[in-house]
Amino acid sequence: MTEKQTNPNEEIKVEGIRRCLRKSDLENILGVKRTTRQRITRLPGFSKSFKLGGTCEVWDSEEVYQWLETQKAEHGGN
Repeated sequence: MTEKQTNPNEEIKVEGIRRCLRKSDLENILGVKRTTRQRITRLPGFSKSFKLGGTCEVWDSEEVYQWLETQKAEHGGN
């Protein structure tokens, strides 16, 4: 397996492995605080959360990174 840098927060994503991101992980990846994270997660097209164990809300890392790449392409990012 190969590792690659995927964002400025030095998050390491190992190809082929999907992670479940908790709220704090999502905030770190997006570089935002709670209120902005809540607003972003309500946007159409953003990854839908799901529950682990009934109470732990998580997001699929692949879907989140895909959304970020889409935003980057649509808004002229590098």
